[in-house]
Amino acid sequence: MKIVNSVLSNDLLIQIGEELQSKIQKDCWGTSEVFWQPLLNLNSTGSVLISEPSDKIKTEILSELKNNLPEYSDIHIKYHLWQKGSAISCHSDEQYKFGATLYLNEFWEINWGGIFVWKPKDSDIMKAIAPTHNTLVLNDQNEMHFVTPLAYTTDNFRATIQFFAY
Repeated sequence: MKIVNSVLSNDLLIQIGEELQSKIQKDCWGTSEVFWQPLLNLNSTGSVLISEPSDKIKTEILSELKNNLPEYSDIHIKYHLWQKGSAISCHSDEQYKFGATLYLNEFWEINWGGIFVWKPKDSDIMKAIAPTHNTLVLNDQNEMHFVTPLAYTTDNFRATIQFFAY
């Protein structure tokens, strides 16, 4: 697992925030209950809302991340809004060349859950990272990972951008 801090410019983060805010009340969201394989929803009592960024935002994101992403032939980029109780079960993303998560929340309280946990290939000890603003977590080694459930005490979505490349 590779972790890269401060990957996007402040200008692009503002554009992403504005686009997300404009999409919140629109009928443009799917859910993890529909899009994810059933095994990924084990131990989750909530769902993740999923939507497409605009082509303009996708292009700008990929331009700014070009030095941080491995080569790929095709990539899918989605907004994910994690709701109370939502989680994802342990999996490896082995069907992809790589998977990645970009954290968007400017602040995240660790007690709200949503902690990213993974098992490095060369270790039996699990590692974890709390969602940290503008940090990219890149899984290009098919390492096993999961996200802990979001607490019911938070009033915030856990906002991320997910990348899946072939």
